[in-house]
Amino acid sequence: LPEDFKARLAVDVSLAALLGEGVYSFGQLLQHPIACALDGGPQQWLHDMLKVFNAGDLAAYDALCAKHAAQLNAQPALVSHERRLREKITLMALVEMVSTLPAEERRLSVADIGSRTQLDADGAEFLLMK
Repeated sequence: LPEDFKARLAVDVSLAALLGEGVYSFGQLLQHPIACALDGGPQQWLHDMLKVFNAGDLAAYDALCAKHAAQLNAQPALVSHERRLREKITLMALVEMVSTLPAEERRLSVADIGSRTQLDADGAEFLLMK
C-alpha cells in the first residue's frame, strides 16, 4: 500500500477506536503494522493518544491534549465527542487500576478510585455504576 494511504487508514482506524462505543481495548491496534504509519510523522500524537488510552493514564491524556490542542481541534469528531473521550479514558484508568493490583488487594475505596480517576466521591460512585 502507498505510504499516504497507510497514514490515512491509520488515522481513520485510530479515530474509530478512540470514538467507538464499547471499544476499550487498544492493544491489538497498537500491535498492528498499520499503527506504525502514524510514527514519526504529523500524526504521531494520535499514536501517542492510543498508547495513553491503552495505559489508562489520565495525566498523560491531559498533557497530550494540552500539547497537541491544535491537532485535536483540527479533528471535528474528537472535538464533538470530547466528553465521551474523557469518560472513556476515565474508565480505562479504573480498569488499569484494578487490573494492576494483585487479586487479594482488589478492595478499593471510593476515595482511592476518585484520586486515580480525578473524580470526587460522587463522580467515582457514578463511574462504578457504569
